[in-house]
Amino acid sequence: MTPNWEWQERTGDASVLVVRGDLDVAVGAAFVVAVDEVLSTDPSINHAVIDLSEVDFIDSSGLRALLQLQQNYGGRVQIGAVSPAVQRLLELTGTLDHFRLDEQHD
Repeated sequence: MTPNWEWQERTGDASVLVVRGDLDVAVGAAFVVAVDEVLSTDPSINHAVIDLSEVDFIDSSGLRALLQLQQNYGGRVQIGAVSPAVQRLLELTGTLDHFRLDEQHD
């Protein structure tokens, strides 16, 4: 299966991870591993901005992956732009306040 995310740019001490398509049970665990690998192996990256503006569908597994990354890394993981599907899920589940949204990508 082809990953539906890509590290696109690096600005200063941050890297941007653009996620496309679905963030669901099929990719949630692999998504966490991909972010873990970058943050744990590259000490020059202070934080990762996760751009979710191209996510068409997110389920509880995708939300669990985001919450796990936030729990593991705190402010080192930020949510950038979000699609309407992501915005809706974060609002409905009351988890929007758990993430530090990156103001540059809102």
